[in-house]
Amino acid sequence: MKYIVVNENNLTVDVVDDYPESGFFVPTELKPLHRKLSPLERMVYYDFLYPARYEEDKIKYPGLKQKRIHIKYKLIEPPPWMIAMAYIMWEGIMQGLTWDAVKPMVWSAMAKLASFGVAPGREKAEVKTHVSFPWARYGTDEKKQRDMFIGLKRIYMKMSEHRRRGVANSVIAENS
Repeated sequence: MKYIVVNENNLTVDVVDDYPESGFFVPTELKPLHRKLSPLERMVYYDFLYPARYEEDKIKYPGLKQKRIHIKYKLIEPPPWMIAMAYIMWEGIMQGLTWDAVKPMVWSAMAKLASFGVAPGREKAEVKTHVSFPWARYGTDEKKQRDMFIGLKRIYMKMSEHRRRGVANSVIAENS
């Protein structure tokens, strides 16, 4: 099994074959359903992705609220590359960096993960159809990445110091 390893000192990523001894890492083959989510995954999944999806629908279908139509979702868990990207953003937020400082780190990480075939590349983002949530846009679109950074920063500002550290020290569960 391969692992995405994030270097906590300079926020760079690497893909390795062996189980990492320390640091933040994400298995590339996560069991998609019925898996205990780490605090970071839970935050990205419930506090960011679901509200983002609801906001997209408000824009896409403006008359739903007046018609009293409520759309319910069951999104699949975020892919491993998105968790690694969120961790880089989270560490940048904890260090007090702005989006302009974090953006090159995220882009270089995404390019490296795409070269290993773990994340979507620019050519894969051009697909017109998607079954569920359009994950590839968060891997390649700067506006979507900035929105994710701002969303994570908003969540960070609402959390206590104890919970902030818990998210940064979270461990991603493997298939079990």
